[in-house]
Amino acid sequence: MEQRANIKFCVKLEKKFAETYELMKKVYDDDCMSRTQAYTWFTRFKNSREDLNDDLRAGRPEAINRAELVEKVREIIGTDANFPKRMLAEELNTSKNTIWRILTQDLGQNVRVLFHMN
Repeated sequence: MEQRANIKFCVKLEKKFAETYELMKKVYDDDCMSRTQAYTWFTRFKNSREDLNDDLRAGRPEAINRAELVEKVREIIGTDANFPKRMLAEELNTSKNTIWRILTQDLGQNVRVLFHMN
């Protein structure tokens, strides 16, 4: 967000992109956003954009944060350990891979038991 704000500031000062990116590299060094990202934001601000936030993207909406998701999975499998994993994914509006990671990494379930994700 900070880097975007600084790009916006440079655009308002009517700096050229090359100068803006050179300043960004001086300030942020290895933590500087890529040249492509910087150019994208520079162009957006040059075209009168004011908002620093990302555009909304198509795809599956993020239903709940990770901690809440882990708790919901824990609750569901606590009442029915054989609850189909694909249905868990559908129920919680997330991917089967996310359910797999929660079960194996967060909840420590045995991978061999989960191999055939029902």
